[in-house]
Amino acid sequence: MNTRLAPFLVVPAFAALSLACVGEKAPQQAAQPAPETVFVQQPVAPPPAPAPLEVSPRAIAFDALGDTVHLALPEGATCVAASGDIATVDEQGLVKAVGNGVTHLRCWEGEHNASIRVTVTQQLARVAVVADEGLAMRRSGDSLHLGLARVDRLGTPVTDARPTWISLSPGVVRVDSTTGVAIGVADTGTARVVGSADRFADTVIVEVGVKAASTTLLSSSGRTSLSRSRTLARANAQRNGRPSLSAGPGGIATQAVTTDAATQQQQQQQQGPGGIGVRQAQNGDSLFRDPQTGDFTNARTLAPTLMAGFAEYRILTTAGGLEKTSGPVYGGELSIMTRGVLSFRFNFLTGTLGKDTSTVTKDRKLASGSFDAGVTIAPWLTLVAGAEARRFEDVTVQRWIMVRAGAEANFSLGGGPLRGIARLQVVPLISIASDVPTSAPSFGLLSALGIGFENRRISSSLLYDIERFSFPANTGRKEQFGALMFRFGYKFGW
Repeated sequence: MNTRLAPFLVVPAFAALSLACVGEKAPQQAAQPAPETVFVQQPVAPPPAPAPLEVSPRAIAFDALGDTVHLALPEGATCVAASGDIATVDEQGLVKAVGNGVTHLRCWEGEHNASIRVTVTQQLARVAVVADEGLAMRRSGDSLHLGLARVDRLGTPVTDARPTWISLSPGVVRVDSTTGVAIGVADTGTARVVGSADRFADTVIVEVGVKAASTTLLSSSGRTSLSRSRTLARANAQRNGRPSLSAGPGGIATQAVTTDAATQQQQQQQQGPGGIGVRQAQNGDSLFRDPQTGDFTNARTLAPTLMAGFAEYRILTTAGGLEKTSGPVYGGELSIMTRGVLSFRFNFLTGTLGKDTSTVTKDRKLASGSFDAGVTIAPWLTLVAGAEARRFEDVTVQRWIMVRAGAEANFSLGGGPLRGIARLQVVPLISIASDVPTSAPSFGLLSALGIGFENRRISSSLLYDIERFSFPANTGRKEQFGALMFRFGYKFGW
């Protein structure tokens, strides 16, 4: 071997030997897994919840508008009301009732907060009868409008409580139960009128005719409720010619004095803006006030009315058969009211009732005319009596004459223009003239029930009328007339 090549051959031989050694050790290193690193997260404790704000009271209930409650708050706390129409709160924590309802206050200081429930329910505490003029009417038919002031314990008006009215002497003065319109009925006399709302009531003395020459003067700008005993004491003092002074709740006084006609006008001029004075009756006092608007209307009213509807006539014969006819009917009515006490009504109705059963051989033609007179004994009740002539024509012609008497109720529904109507009359006298001899009913009963709308000029109603007639027992015959009628009328006054 050449000695010059020896160094060059040693280096490759050493490299090949190293690679061989590495190739033998590599499989042993690949079989061992590499170490794994695991990260562990320590749990973090939540921060403590802030304590609620210390405030009292936690709930507030008001029974009067304008009432206040002062909250006990930590220094620096702030409060805000959710609804300012119900309650308000200022920076010092003074809560004030504004209107009826339920709301809440939110108060906070830093991270501390609290919620306070506020309930406002206004409660009636006092009532008082007030009038727009003197409580005296010169003659029968004069009228005046009474009002009922209603306040809570702080003197704030209460609008939710509806007043009702009653006259303790309806033969002298009658009053509408919902509107407070009082009308003199007798030529002279004294009547007590009571206005009430919820469980509270107040009474005033109303005088008519000669009694009105010496009358009660109410001098008050904020008159409060008077008990009936105080009213009687005042009335007795008036009769004895001595002035009296009655103090209501809160120290507000009501004075009753005796005056003559010569000084009434002067006393009225001395009254303040809230005073209620006495004046001499004027010509306009003989006019009524409209129950709905309070405006003056005429003392006499004429109301023509158109009527249309559907009627049915049933006859139960002696043999047990049923005869039934029905059809549209129409007619008219004329009502006259004099001074709100006497009323007169003329009625005409006609139509053709078609045959509905095989036992009827011919349509029945109907024509009737009636007259009724009424006397109003209460604002909602009228006694009625009258007569009716009725003509039926089918195979034969029958002419009925009936005399009837009863009562009619006309009452307000909710204090508005809607009226409930109910009528009940007995017919003790009935006669029949016929082409064929027939027996007349021995007794009749008339009833009606419905609803009406009435304002100053327009009136309308929907009534269901039922008439039942009983014949002598030996005939076994019964008859019934029913009609659903719509009425529309317009009122004139003079």
